[in-house]
Amino acid sequence: MKKGILFLVIVSFIVLLFSTNLVKEAEPELSEDERLSKVMDNAWDNYDMFASVVDDENSEVFFDIDQIDQHKFIANMENKLKEYDLSDKYSISIKRSNAKELELQQFKEDMKSYVSDYIQENGYEGVEFEANYEGKKPRFTFYVAEDANVSKEELEKEIHSLLQFKGK
Repeated sequence: MKKGILFLVIVSFIVLLFSTNLVKEAEPELSEDERLSKVMDNAWDNYDMFASVVDDENSEVFFDIDQIDQHKFIANMENKLKEYDLSDKYSISIKRSNAKELELQQFKEDMKSYVSDYIQENGYEGVEFEANYEGKKPRFTFYVAEDANVSKEELEKEIHSLLQFKGK
């Protein structure tokens, strides 16, 4: 009886051993890009992120994160790199941003884009500008060449009207 039970235990163990090997072999090996994608997906799924970039040239994974515990974030991401066998190839780099900073930056880019597009769409040549955002409202300084097809005063008036129309 004891021999029968011992025989069944050994046979069960061997069957279990072979079945786990078959399951491992059935799982396809993930490429490096797929493993890295899983690390990035984990970050996006679990943290407030603004951006993420993989810099293959410097072997760096860059994250722009919200105001969260950066030490916990880095530790988690390093563990994910280890889990996917990427810790020897990539390092983690972060920048901490906040939503208000990013909204302000986007506002500045939009304003410059509106003005630049307007100048281009109206065919104004010989016009350059700078934007200053130190006050509550953006201030644009226009540099208009003498042979330009618009005067500085006329352009300033048009841009002022454009920005009032945009609700800015």
